[in-house]
Amino acid sequence: MPTYENEKLAFRFSPRNNKAKNINWNEWSEKAFNTAKKQDKLVLLSISATWCHWCHVMDETTFSHEPVINYINQNFIPVRVDTDMRPDINRRYNMSGWPTVAILNYDGVLLSGGTYIPPEKFLTFLEEIHSYYKNNRDEIEVKIRENKNKAKPIFTLKTISKGLACDAIKYVYENIVKTYDKLYGGFGIEPKFPMSEALEFLLFYYSKTGDDNASLMLSKTLTNMLEGGIFDQTDGGFFRYSTTRDWSMPHYEKMLEDNSVLLKILLEAYNVIKNDKFKYGASKIISYMKSELYDNKNSVFYGSQDAEEEFYRLPPDKRKKAKKPLVDKTIYTDKNALAAMGFLYSGLVLDDNSYLQMMISLINFFNKIFDDDYGFYHYYTQKPELLGILNDNVNMLNAFLDLYEITIDEIYLDKASKIATIIVNKFFDENKGGFFEDIVNDKTLKNINNDEKDILTNSRAALALMRLDGILERDDHKKEISKTLKLFSKSYKKYGIYASTFAVAMDFYMNGPLHINVVGRKDDDKTNSFYKKVLKTYAPNKVVKYIDVVNDASKLDLKGYSPLKYPAAYICIGEKCIDPVVDEEEIENTIRISSKIFK
Repeated sequence: MPTYENEKLAFRFSPRNNKAKNINWNEWSEKAFNTAKKQDKLVLLSISATWCHWCHVMDETTFSHEPVINYINQNFIPVRVDTDMRPDINRRYNMSGWPTVAILNYDGVLLSGGTYIPPEKFLTFLEEIHSYYKNNRDEIEVKIRENKNKAKPIFTLKTISKGLACDAIKYVYENIVKTYDKLYGGFGIEPKFPMSEALEFLLFYYSKTGDDNASLMLSKTLTNMLEGGIFDQTDGGFFRYSTTRDWSMPHYEKMLEDNSVLLKILLEAYNVIKNDKFKYGASKIISYMKSELYDNKNSVFYGSQDAEEEFYRLPPDKRKKAKKPLVDKTIYTDKNALAAMGFLYSGLVLDDNSYLQMMISLINFFNKIFDDDYGFYHYYTQKPELLGILNDNVNMLNAFLDLYEITIDEIYLDKASKIATIIVNKFFDENKGGFFEDIVNDKTLKNINNDEKDILTNSRAALALMRLDGILERDDHKKEISKTLKLFSKSYKKYGIYASTFAVAMDFYMNGPLHINVVGRKDDDKTNSFYKKVLKTYAPNKVVKYIDVVNDASKLDLKGYSPLKYPAAYICIGEKCIDPVVDEEEIENTIRISSKIFK
């Protein structure tokens, strides 16, 4: 609804630069509520104050966000009051602080609301309450009649708050500390598994907070694993788990999945902690995977190697002559995607371009067993088998994003977008939120209604979609991400340290990606070295884009970057940025510091 200029002058906004006045604010009046009734719209009430810091922040961020401005103007009747001028309104509608945003119907009944909410989350909140109002009118009317306290919200839309993300991180860390084995490292007593998700969380937590105890737990666990019996000291590679607390007596099977994930963790930890043992261990894993699990003909990896205790107990000289344990030559999509991520990162850290070429060949193989409607087949023997497994598509989405960041080839980003579309269209539960683990085509399985959703796979899916949206600088999957994390926000505490990846996903959701835009020239050696340094530097929620001074002039203009200053890294989270970094010697430390500043 248009607002007269003299009405706008009655409103008081932040004294700093903002666009809050572009919202079509109305004064509190009978006219505003009559308009809401006539247009069948909800009233968005903003209660602010000239002395309120967060009110000013709300004006400068949320109420200056163009998508928020447009959505409010199109779908709500916005009303703004000053708390000091209208204490009567504040007393009835304040949501326990300032700024208050209250959503009212045309009779002034309080439906929902909150205090300060960042732009992207506020837009989600508005979309959800608008949709709820349009689609649940009868239910709302019943609740209004039943609600005796008209100043109390009749329903709450559980928008994810920053506090909930902090709670999840705190909960997981406390559980890791509680289960950590101070004597031998690792978690629990026996049997003892590597618990790679907990290790990833410790690396994330240390990078975010600088907590030395997190670094100590991570380092001791990895060191004792590498020096223990769970690691094959002769041929390399980790066995699946240790039957003893001190890592000395393994269960001897070797899995592609475990070694792929631990390969990347070791190199990320080496990158952060600078312990050469981790680099050596990673090299031994690579050697094992290439010699025992790699199919040179198809450029892919096999699934696992049998647990033959007699073989592994042989002395090194006799083992070389003995018959090796059987390898399962099934080619699994989800596990190969993890291998691709491990080898691509290894190529960066170990400065070996052959790994990139290997993984391009691997991705080309899996492109041949991709279905345009259902995504990747799950496994391959003589032919591809079993469509419709979520984990295959989630892991491959991440692998394609890794390959895109390294090669800067749009073909991989396009394919990643296509995979994401399939994940959303085929696996997302529109009713309850979250992603189903599989698409049931088996007649017998259809009779078993199992809609249980896995917190790990769902958290990985949310992270992958947030990463894609970060690269594209869009919010294409905001609804699916939000509903997925909300689903598990009610139950994550029953998972203990198994909620590690969920906590990381919550942090990404609340804080957004650490955007690093690198400006340079592809034919410039200094640029290539600089870009590689950015890619291999570990930082939580990092999203990297390359902008070429020759081919991407319009992007440079749009972002206001200088084409004369390169290579340069522009580091931002949301609206917060630091000065561009041009010195390769400084970029690693600057990225790490940025991870701690922007939290």
